[in-house]
Order: sequence, then C-alpha cells, then structure tokens
Amino acid sequence: MPNSTDAWGALSEAPGVRMQGFDVGGSHKSQQSGYEVFGIQNQSRIVTDGVDHTEGVGRHRLLRGLLRERRGLDQRARQRRGDELGRRLRSCRRSRAAATSFKGLENYTYENGSWVGDNNTDALRARGFTGNPNLSFYEGHADLGGPIMRDKAWFFAAANTFKIDKVVSGVPQTIATDIGLFHNYTGKGTWKPGAADTLIGYVQRGHKEKPKRGLSALIPADTVLAQDSITYTYKGEWQRVFSSRTFFDVTVGNYHSVWPMVPQVSAATNIPTTNRATSVRSGAGWDAFTSIRNNPQTKAQLTY
Repeated sequence: MPNSTDAWGALSEAPGVRMQGFDVGGSHKSQQSGYEVFGIQNQSRIVTDGVDHTEGVGRHRLLRGLLRERRGLDQRARQRRGDELGRRLRSCRRSRAAATSFKGLENYTYENGSWVGDNNTDALRARGFTGNPNLSFYEGHADLGGPIMRDKAWFFAAANTFKIDKVVSGVPQTIATDIGLFHNYTGKGTWKPGAADTLIGYVQRGHKEKPKRGLSALIPADTVLAQDSITYTYKGEWQRVFSSRTFFDVTVGNYHSVWPMVPQVSAATNIPTTNRATSVRSGAGWDAFTSIRNNPQTKAQLTY
C-alpha cells in the first residue's frame, strides 16, 4: 500500500523489519515509529552520506532530523545481527548524482481530509474515540543532479517541504489539532582533480515545527510543548586510489541540532499539575528543555 516517503517508510519495506506503527497514505509521515528486526529493538545506528546521527541506544528520537532526502535518493535500510555484546540495526542513506547527464525528480502529493476513510464504530464513538485521521496533507519535492564538468565535477541538490494536520482523538478540532511543518534542503558536490583523487562536499539542513506536540485527551492545548527544531549535517570527504588493490578514504563531518521544547504558558503563573484521579494535566507543559548537540567526527579507512 502507499506509505510515506520518509525514513520509516523505507524501513517498513526492508526485509525482516516489523514496524509498531502502520503508515497508510502518509498517516504517519515523519512520526517516529518503533520497529524491530529479528526481535532486536531500539539498538540503532543512523548514517546519512557517511555522517553518523546516532543519539544513543533505545531512543526513538534518534531518527529526528533525518527526513531530508526523499524520492530520487538511494535510501536503504540495512539490518543485521551482531554478536551478543553489540548488536545494532543500521540505516544507511546516500545521495547520488550522475557525472555525465542531468537527472531530476519533481513530486507533489496532496490529500484532503474528505478523502480519508472512516472505520470507526458507534461503540467507540460513544466512548469519545475519533481516531487520528489526516485533515490535510501535502508534500512538494524537487531535486536535480548532473555534471558541472563532464566526468570532472558534478552536483546534487534537493528541496522538500510538507505539512500534515491530524485529528487528535478526544480533542475537538475547534480547540487544536496536531500540525507538523517540515522544510528540508540538501546539497552535494563531487570533484575529481585527477584520476586517482575524488573530493566530496555535503550539506543538509532540516527545520521541523510541531506547535502542539504531545497533544492528547490528557494533555490540553495549553499544556503541550512546542517544537521548533533545526538540524545541520556537514561533510567533507577525500577518496584516493593508490593502486588496483589499495584504496584510502577520509571523512570529516558534523551533525548539529538545536531542539527547543517551549511551554505555551508560563510555569510561574500556571503551575504544572496532574490530576491523580483522571491523569489529566493542566498548567504549563512539563519537562521543557532546549537540547543543543554537536557530533563532530573524523573517519579514515584504508583498504588493501
């Protein structure tokens, strides 16, 4: 069935992967979903064009900020079993551009809430359950790659933006809905100064807005935390062929993220409170934070 064009959509089609959330027509677009491979959960390593984004074992948010490369990119999820001390799932993604011809992709996707089916029952409706259908969804994507100098220098560039608006069960639409706005840009250049050397530069920027993140029947609109996060990925790479048997590769990169979670109202005047009888929260949002993360990295590999 049609699914989203994000990392979880790619994972769902990989052999041996079992998702904990089911995407139908983009219903889970950019929403982190748990997954497992051969019974292994949450031990993941995320790599984009050679830059490691991993944020620690057991955290689903490690996929945050990776929704950059959509259609037209080579996306593949590789899962494997390791030894008992260090088994991990691995998701690797790399953008490619042709060195001899121009190639590109333009895509626009739109979904109206009236197009979404409803399999809810009267019994569930009587209990207040509405489901979480899409109210609206659209995505625009364009990428282009090709030669600057034939067989000497080439480039790849992509831009992607999408919006998803969903109903939150138990929350009237007139009060609030779950809106997500995403803007992502990717650029990559490759230059061969000589037959033996290749230089590669890569940059990626992602912007994610979730003004009502965490909204639910137990967490009202004034008690949620708003997300407005930005991520950057940079990479410089040198590849050297010494002989038909010896290859050398050096990569210098960084993954940088700024992720604020901001309360809607002041905690000083709206004390965060949870009703122990109903578990309903009120006041300012709990656990507000701003996470700033840098992951500079250098890798060198010699193959003989």
